[in-house]
Amino acid sequence: MTPFGYTVLGFGSGGVRYSESIPAGAPATADATAIHYITTYFDPHNANKFLIQYRDADNSYYGTMIVGTVSGTSLSFGTPVVFNSGSNSNHLDFAMDSNTENSLVIVYRDNGNSEYGTSIVGTIDGTSISFGAEVVFESTAGVKWNRVSFDPHNANKFVVMTANSPDTEGSCVVGTVDGTSHSYGTPTNFSDEPPYNQEIAFDPNTANKFVVSWSGNSTPTNRYGTSAVGTLSGDSISFGTEVVWKSDAVNSINMVADPNTANNYIIVYEDRAGTNLGAAIAGTVSGTTMSFGSAVTFDAAGITDDSNSPLGLGADPNNAGKFVISYTAIGNNDYGTAIVGTVDGTSLSFGDKSVFHSDQTSFTSLDFDSNGNGKFVIAYKKGMGDPMNDNDDYVMAVVGQIAT
Repeated sequence: MTPFGYTVLGFGSGGVRYSESIPAGAPATADATAIHYITTYFDPHNANKFLIQYRDADNSYYGTMIVGTVSGTSLSFGTPVVFNSGSNSNHLDFAMDSNTENSLVIVYRDNGNSEYGTSIVGTIDGTSISFGAEVVFESTAGVKWNRVSFDPHNANKFVVMTANSPDTEGSCVVGTVDGTSHSYGTPTNFSDEPPYNQEIAFDPNTANKFVVSWSGNSTPTNRYGTSAVGTLSGDSISFGTEVVWKSDAVNSINMVADPNTANNYIIVYEDRAGTNLGAAIAGTVSGTTMSFGSAVTFDAAGITDDSNSPLGLGADPNNAGKFVISYTAIGNNDYGTAIVGTVDGTSLSFGDKSVFHSDQTSFTSLDFDSNGNGKFVIAYKKGMGDPMNDNDDYVMAVVGQIAT
């Protein structure tokens, strides 16, 4: 285990040795409050700006967002802004619009409105954020596992992925942003079984294509890792055949499209059949189907087992084949940990593990700065467990950087 800021050595596919460095600044506190459900993304239009979304347990679990600024390896933050004041905002996610400057969409379960699936458009101005009107995208109580991704090839188009309720199928729906307003088409099912947790990602290299991945089946021991290819046409979606990539229970799924190679995706997950070990697999899209390589373990000592906290994952758009995973290392005192991976087609390899927070850490999220230099930010919760019982838990963030 190597601390952040040290050079680490690993072996690539075929036994080729490579070195990775992860220099970093000191962790910074974004909000000194108990929190849950953290997501972070860099703003593709404003250099060094990133956003963190979370629900604030010290403020009735309201949905909250804050803008951060990177300067070298230091961080500073604006003022937190509430976007949903329905008590206990839940199952949060957001995405940045790569086509429209300063625009983003947040999705969540609004417990203040019958637990309906709800979304809102945000606009960034420096370190401030303003919001339009809330829109319901799913008027079924108890929606969960909400995820959202913008289509980089169609201006103002995004897709929301949701589980309609705890006992019914999963679906996706196309949204369109118009200024600070937005609207939706008709939902399309991607699975006839209730997904347990899930992720969605568009391919920046192939127009109209995205992938959805989820752990299927409502029986915990049979939550198989499954994916399907989606095709976007206007306000409509069609899906190819489901492909199972792990015929055992999986959890904490995250996924990213390889920004440097068309039709390639990286999926990371917790292998529930393998004593909570951390694993990853790469897949390739061909038409409306996918094929996968072999799964690779990146931490056999155990990672987070909180299904509400997917692993942090980001791919470097300026460093071909490089990606970073962030997670809670159960096998190392629950420390916040990161690891550099390399993808080559459907083959994966990893360097050494690096600690970014030497204390209990959970709900990690990670994104790369598209402006280059291999720089990324990890946002995370300091502490674990029920945030109402952990009043010293903070929203924190740290800058990392990889170089080969």
